[in-house]
Amino acid sequence: MKECTHVRAAGSASAAKLDAVRAAFAAAFPRAALRVAARPAASGVRAQPFGDAETRRGAVNRARGALREAVLAAAAAADGGGDPETTGGGGAAAAVPHYAVGLEGGLHVEDGVMYCFAWMAVLRWGGEGGRGGAQLGSLQGIEDAPMGLSRTGSFAVPPRVSARVLNDGEELGHACDAVYGTGDGKGRGGLVGIVTHGAITRTSFYSHAVQLALAGLP
Repeated sequence: MKECTHVRAAGSASAAKLDAVRAAFAAAFPRAALRVAARPAASGVRAQPFGDAETRRGAVNRARGALREAVLAAAAAADGGGDPETTGGGGAAAAVPHYAVGLEGGLHVEDGVMYCFAWMAVLRWGGEGGRGGAQLGSLQGIEDAPMGLSRTGSFAVPPRVSARVLNDGEELGHACDAVYGTGDGKGRGGLVGIVTHGAITRTSFYSHAVQLALAGLP
């Protein structure tokens, strides 16, 4: 893998997801000076996706949406506008995102058991091997940007939680909070942290898959 300096777009403001992106890129580029910025982006799928296809589509949409926002922010910074803390500061070249990442959690039901998993999408844009540096502010080519995809493993959702999702239409994180009263269903620990007694956190659950998506970039 080539070294990168900046990850300017992660399609979420979730602390667990941002931590996962930081950890994955730090492992992949140990000598790089990383900067990860949240660029919340719409998934274009249901609030609680079901199945691989819908969940993967949500991750791809978030990555592309985050990249669009970051590219536009870079153009605004070059024109003297924008917030240097969110656009990256340090001039136009520094503000061009090298990568954009989308993370989307999903569910599927098999033989009466609900399973939880997540898809990751990583796009390469600016920097060495990317295409964004020569097209500051241009959104052309985002749909064709090199992409790596990966999926986490799956784990069974406890029946008390899955019943609330299936019967009451709740999102997994909200159902988890209602059952366990932790308030951490969408936090750093998440449901995976509860069922593994902290051995695997939501952050570590996502991080290895982000690394695999990076490894899969063409």
